[in-house]
Amino acid sequence: MQDRAPSRRGESAPLAHACADAGRWLHREAFSHTHTRRARGRTPRGALAHRRALSSRQTFLDALQRPLPVTFRYTDLASAAYRREGERHLEAWAARGETRRLGLVDGWQLDIDKHALRALPGSDVAAVREWIVRGTDAGALVRQEVASMLPVALLLSAAPASGGLASARVLDMCASPGSKTTQIVEAIAAAADGTASSGVVVANDASPLRCYTLVKRTASLGRHAASLVVTCHCAQKMPAPPGSGDGGGGGYSLIVCDVPCTGDGTARKHPEVFSRWEPHLALRQHRLQLQIALRAAALLAVGGTMCYSTCSLNPIENEAVVAALLRRCGGALELVDGAAATASKLAGGCAPGMTTWEVLGPQLTRHPSAADLQASDALTAGEKRLFAPSMWPPPPASAEAAALRKCVRLLPHLSDSGGFFVALLRKRRRLPRHPAPRWHRKPFPAASPPAPPPATDAARTRNAYARVPPAVAARVAVPDGATALPLYARSAAARRVVALTPAAAAAIAAPNLHVVHAGSVVAVDRRRRRARCD
Repeated sequence: MQDRAPSRRGESAPLAHACADAGRWLHREAFSHTHTRRARGRTPRGALAHRRALSSRQTFLDALQRPLPVTFRYTDLASAAYRREGERHLEAWAARGETRRLGLVDGWQLDIDKHALRALPGSDVAAVREWIVRGTDAGALVRQEVASMLPVALLLSAAPASGGLASARVLDMCASPGSKTTQIVEAIAAAADGTASSGVVVANDASPLRCYTLVKRTASLGRHAASLVVTCHCAQKMPAPPGSGDGGGGGYSLIVCDVPCTGDGTARKHPEVFSRWEPHLALRQHRLQLQIALRAAALLAVGGTMCYSTCSLNPIENEAVVAALLRRCGGALELVDGAAATASKLAGGCAPGMTTWEVLGPQLTRHPSAADLQASDALTAGEKRLFAPSMWPPPPASAEAAALRKCVRLLPHLSDSGGFFVALLRKRRRLPRHPAPRWHRKPFPAASPPAPPPATDAARTRNAYARVPPAVAARVAVPDGATALPLYARSAAARRVVALTPAAAAAIAAPNLHVVHAGSVVAVDRRRRRARCD
């Protein structure tokens, strides 16, 4: 193929045509170049391996054009009778190989997409569709893609090494719309086994609008939401929890770091992604992703586990970020073994992380190194500023390159899911005082007079959660089987009362924390004649 290709911005070609135009890039993303080069030998064995690689590439491109299968997982609201009603059809399909049970997350993946699910009225497919819709409305099951379930499934497998799940302090750095948040809150509630959880889940997002979407999505958790706190912060500036210090004191034991990305792995759900794909999209995300990952590493407790993930196939957003994170943390972080086994058990198949890749310029030109790019006359100064040395692969003999094979890639033709990348990392010791390589900072100007202390944020103080008066607390009806928890409200009128676990109450007391919502809602009517728990 040619080294240059015209820009496709704004083009509305079909997905198959777009995939053909981006074939070289897709091949680079999905398969190791080292394996392909080895396969191009002159021996019959090398020629056979090369043909297999080309066949796998075509299978990969064909898989991108198929819609995603219907996937869901149960919640604790799913009764045994409700399960039996639908699983009598699902078990029959599974016997014919037309669906499979997701035992790791207590769910199912059907062999049909949402369009086929609506196209066969009067059949057992229509009965299953009605059963799924009814269960979704009642909160008995959650429609969630397999790839989206993987980060939390990996963290749950590492929870015993992080101090136990029922008492875990969990941070979801980029939580909206909330599928992963609800998944981990339900897991903590299940680990508590009916007792009040001593853990807390802090779900954060940078957008206030997405935070309210997150609050609405988590409303179905009911009393389990007593351990949930929703905050609004830029993830790379997330405040440290109470009683911890940056670098690894008493921080979070589990962190979900599902960072913003270009989303080119979502082609099966959003076929238009390739018609607007450009090389610079990943370049603009790389620095932000690395900043968020570094902040997550700083907030993680020693011995804790974090999961870095994207719904992208671009190594600049994936392996390049992980390699830079390992290098800058100076050995304080390590990639955890066993992620591939968990991913294969959940998704049905996966691929290891890449150890080498190429960095493309704005016109799809290859640049073997950062020095070569900076010396190029084909790029403007503004285009060169989009690149960072951390975007290039580490040296083949380095420890970072060897560790990258422990990362996991979900590919559509291997797992029948969307494209996804995940890396499970554990914190071995406190972070170094300065990252490696040390950042080059400009000299500070002459010292200026100290600034006056900031004024008290009156709005935040006025809207802070406080314990409700005993007279109001006595009138709140706690659900049967639930342990009475302290009640909080944001106003003296106590129009909206929430129940919080002690760990969640301690979390909202952190300074500089912008809390959007916390706890399980207890609705009080306007006249305050009675109270009920949602």
